[in-house]
Amino acid sequence: MPHKSRHAELFDAERSVLIGLAYRMLGQKCEAEDAVQDAYLRWMKADIDTINSPKAWLIRTTSRICIDKLRALKRQREAYEGPWLPEPWMENDPLSEAEAEESLSESLRIAFLLMLEQMSAQERAAFLLREAFDLSYNEIGTVLKKSEVACRQLVSRAKRRIDTDNNSPEHQEEEFGLMDAFVSACQSGDIDRLKGVLSQDAQLHSDGGGKRLAALNVIHSDDHVAKFILGVLKQAQEKPGLKVEMATINQAPGMLISDNEGLQTVLVLEGKNGQINNIYMQRNPDKLARLYDLPTAATPS
Repeated sequence: MPHKSRHAELFDAERSVLIGLAYRMLGQKCEAEDAVQDAYLRWMKADIDTINSPKAWLIRTTSRICIDKLRALKRQREAYEGPWLPEPWMENDPLSEAEAEESLSESLRIAFLLMLEQMSAQERAAFLLREAFDLSYNEIGTVLKKSEVACRQLVSRAKRRIDTDNNSPEHQEEEFGLMDAFVSACQSGDIDRLKGVLSQDAQLHSDGGGKRLAALNVIHSDDHVAKFILGVLKQAQEKPGLKVEMATINQAPGMLISDNEGLQTVLVLEGKNGQINNIYMQRNPDKLARLYDLPTAATPS
């Protein structure tokens, strides 16, 4: 095996962190990997002897690539059929492993990513570069081609949109307990029992991408969410080979629902104060196919 070049060695040391940044920027792992590959190609052409900090250079370059990609993706998402959800993430968080700021310790969570999705591309980049990598406002300005004052304003606006109240390990442990109660209520088929696990203002987001059955709008209230969940489960039980696996998905309790045709649904729960507030149901076969090495049915169900 040929010896790696110095370029490749330096890049490989930062690759996972760059993927973590790009996924948070784009919400799609495949697009994140493409962005990091683009950064790699630019890095291989750079004169590394003139670069003081390879990590900073790579973070800046990846961020610029993601900003351009995000602008194009946002146009696609405006025409998306039904609610859009990020691709599920089942791996360890590379930013946590890299000792990122504690305030972003739960930033792979779907609710957090959806809050990021409401930001402009530059607002999103400024916030992540400041909070995850502690870049100075001057450095962020270099990436965004804005003044230091303008970057401070971008980060300040972003922080006002972010809710970090649910980031404690105790909160996450409580959520996994809620998953047990949720599964038990679903197995009983008792709608009142299921409603008892949900908050009154619970929401359910389902993403079918126009390729699988999903609600075209966010579903609100414990009653409507419970009815929808039990209806989906009834349909799933009618198919041969039903299999349900528990998993940690985007740092929250989740389940993988498959049948003889492959992986059909990824369901993620988020909650607090003893009740489930949000349920995220990913059914888009394109996103599920990229999750991990399981076959997925290509036809709507």
